[in-house]
Amino acid sequence: MRLTVSLPVSLVAGLGAGFAFFRGPAPLTRVAAAALRTRENSTDAAVWPDSPAATDAKAQRLIAAALRKGRRLERQDEMYRAIEALTGDDFRRLVADFGAMKAMAEKLRDLDGETSRALASGLIAHWLAVDPSTVMRWAPRMLELVPKNQNARGLILDTLAAKRPAELLALVPACKDAEERADLISRALRELAARDLPQARAWLAGCTDPADRRVAEKAVRLGTVQGDPLRAVGLAAALTSNRTEADELLRAAAGHAARIGTGTLRALATTPMEPWMAASVAGEIAYREPELALDLALKTGTDAQISIYAVRRGFAALAGRDPAQAIARLENLTAAQLAAAVSGIGNVWVQRDPAAAVAWLAQRSPSERVNQEYSKYGVNDMLLTAFGQWAEHAQGDAGAWAAAQPEGATRDALQTRLAQVLADRSQPAEAVQLLARFGSAANPKAVASVAQAWALSDPLAAADWAIAQPPGSAQNSALAGIVGTWANDNPRGVEDWLAQFPAGEARDRSVAAFLARGSSWSASSAEQLAEFDAWFDLIDDPWSRAQAAVQSFWRRKDRDPASARSWLAALPNLDPEVVRITLRDDR
Repeated sequence: MRLTVSLPVSLVAGLGAGFAFFRGPAPLTRVAAAALRTRENSTDAAVWPDSPAATDAKAQRLIAAALRKGRRLERQDEMYRAIEALTGDDFRRLVADFGAMKAMAEKLRDLDGETSRALASGLIAHWLAVDPSTVMRWAPRMLELVPKNQNARGLILDTLAAKRPAELLALVPACKDAEERADLISRALRELAARDLPQARAWLAGCTDPADRRVAEKAVRLGTVQGDPLRAVGLAAALTSNRTEADELLRAAAGHAARIGTGTLRALATTPMEPWMAASVAGEIAYREPELALDLALKTGTDAQISIYAVRRGFAALAGRDPAQAIARLENLTAAQLAAAVSGIGNVWVQRDPAAAVAWLAQRSPSERVNQEYSKYGVNDMLLTAFGQWAEHAQGDAGAWAAAQPEGATRDALQTRLAQVLADRSQPAEAVQLLARFGSAANPKAVASVAQAWALSDPLAAADWAIAQPPGSAQNSALAGIVGTWANDNPRGVEDWLAQFPAGEARDRSVAAFLARGSSWSASSAEQLAEFDAWFDLIDDPWSRAQAAVQSFWRRKDRDPASARSWLAALPNLDPEVVRITLRDDR
């Protein structure tokens, strides 16, 4: 809400406060003033259509248009007409009355973000058209009045840069703040380079500050590809030492090429380039020309992560149009490319037809379903990801499909994922009932995630359930998960509950989870150390003791590094490898 509120308020208030500084046009002559009074006193609106009353009527029309309910296009059309009716005199009258501008801003406070942006850009653009000199005199005052973090500021600067880039650059020498100078240069010089590259280069040649020059060089490159996307490959080739900026440049060029037209986009995609460049271009154009993007992405090699990203996006875009066509192109892909393609298809297809998408994914091998971009509950199998999405929206259908699968590891994994979804949806009883079918063979990570979700709503019930489970890794994981979640909200309650535990692995892991809870970091150092000393000796297992000790070591190190190292090295019954690695990494 803060974004949508701040935009019109900052814009309108900034206009008013900025113009209060300039005090409007020069005084009228005696003859012109008499004519003005005659016209303004007339009851015939046609005699003086640009009177203050007419300006007020136009402002009210603009407010009504911005607040109009119904279709977005009709609202924007009415706003456009209301803005176009404003004259230079109207703008000067509006901004000279700060109280009226503030009242106008209040009325526009609840606009949505899209309408706010359309209103702001439309006002600035039209003002530039009818009274450009005054707008540019106002710009420095706007930079002082509108905070850097306000969305209105960037939008105003973008509009000024698009319309008057050279004049905006003229403000740079007077700007003392380095961050503000960089903002002005990056926006204005990019636009200037897009329309007048020689003039942009001339400005760059006169830029002597090293920090400003780095910003300016990047802006000129971005502006160059904005005007001519086909120059991107040559410019990117000169940036081999800065792949991040080269990638940004190529992506920008692909976006501009797409806006120019399919012909330019295809010309860019077929320009000879290095594989890493092709991956950048392919990833950007995937949703505009998916088949072209795939052709390009598949030429980018097999190892680069950016190539995998481009393949995934290309297949996802193609599947969004026609899943069968995307599936038909899976032939002859490498292992990494195939997994990226399968996850791309599955991620999009499940949104349209979850039953078909999940059934298709179940036919692929586990290695083909690895989703390198996303995992949940510690699993990156695209089948389980898609099934989980289906279960979130159609629990009954997804559950019935999973139950109908042949017995084996796949069905068990699907049932486990369903239990996790149920727990996330505040249905812990159903979740644990489903997991109970597995007994001691239940996946410990799944049991822990269900227990943690349950602990958010009823930690004591979750803990009682975990205690009743068969001893083993699943129970230990559940108890540790419950304690870690519960202790963030009620550490004293957890202490009372832990006190009844007998010695063993369940207590070891539960105490370690209690000491490692996120909320403990809000306590003072003295409180943290006292709590550690009170509970640490209840942990018997060397590995669990070492994990807990390492957590305390990093806290102690902030106070006294040498003493902390000696303390960790002297603690008894710790896993020596954990201690060795910790002390090695601390050097």
